Amino acid sequence: MAAPLPHLNLNTTLGTLTIAIILSMTLYGATCAQMIYYHNHYTRHDRGFVRGLVFIMWMLDTVVSISDICFLWYYVITCHADPSRIGLIPRIYELEYASVGTTIWIVQFFYIYGIFRLLQGRPNKVRLAITVPSAVLALLSLCKSSRRHASVIVDDCVLSFHLR
Repeated sequence: MAAPLPHLNLNTTLGTLTIAIILSMTLYGATCAQMIYYHNHYTRHDRGFVRGLVFIMWMLDTVVSISDICFLWYYVITCHADPSRIGLIPRIYELEYASVGTTIWIVQFFYIYGIFRLLQGRPNKVRLAITVPSAVLALLSLCKSSRRHASVIVDDCVLSFHLR
């Protein structure tokens, strides 16, 4: 006979994660609908750069949605009835973190480029003084997310080492 499991109240953790992923999948469905609408109505008029950017953003969103499902699968199915594995971070987290960081970076640079173009009548010094600091901050943010990504790998290994 198996030893009884300690009483765990996971309503505030796994329940919240499940609800968040359900809402995320609903929004992903709206994203797919927008992608289909964009493809049917705007691809003939947009430049190849914009079409490629829209496709890359949709693919990154798809990767995040798949990793969300895998994240939930890990905790609900794989770790079912094994409370010692609840504290572990699954490896799919690294992929999601990298995808979200890249998405944020692309959006930030798109906005910075828009501001740069909006300031077209201004002198170049003014345009660069406004957009270069923003671009540097966006690059620092991307580097920080890459550093955090490496830190998650180390923390995951240390945590799994201590639990064994």
